[in-house]
Amino acid sequence: MTAEQADLGAHGRSYGDTRGKDFIQRLDVFENGIAVRAKDGTCLAITWPELKMYESATSLYGNVSHFYNFEDYKGHNFPINGSWKKSDEMAQVLRVAIANSWVPGALSSIAEGRPWIFVSDPAKPAYKLALGREGIIFGTVTLPWEHIQYIRLSSGNLVIKRHRKFRPAVYPSGWIPNVYSFMRIAQTLHADR
Repeated sequence: MTAEQADLGAHGRSYGDTRGKDFIQRLDVFENGIAVRAKDGTCLAITWPELKMYESATSLYGNVSHFYNFEDYKGHNFPINGSWKKSDEMAQVLRVAIANSWVPGALSSIAEGRPWIFVSDPAKPAYKLALGREGIIFGTVTLPWEHIQYIRLSSGNLVIKRHRKFRPAVYPSGWIPNVYSFMRIAQTLHADR
């Protein structure tokens, strides 16, 4: 499927694998989404509302390596190694575009009383992560906004520090799709309390 067929709009930027080792050889950013081209020539177009971006980082001897994994609404996965030329710029461009697409709808849904679910697996209810009017739904409990001191990303984890609790609630940030959208929504809801 071409970008035109998917109605991705105007082309913005292109990013590519400089070493030829990744499954994804090229990622093109458009007004309404991305097009990814694989080594085998397959091209897939994904709009912003359909795109889930997972980010993780590993550290070895002081060197930090970033990895990105993209998933579409059908569950197709597209990993990208952070060694791509301008991969930091690519990640930031995608974070902003995804957040601009996701955040307004999520805030509307939450304002109407419907939580915005980021992670959910019926077989593993302890891993659920969602944002609601009352607070952050963390596993099987809700952490009320008024009990939360701060929400941060630190050392590859989402850290939720609660008032009068010594230990924060911690969740691996690499498991959260569109973690920067999550942070924008959570910080907006927390600030409103």
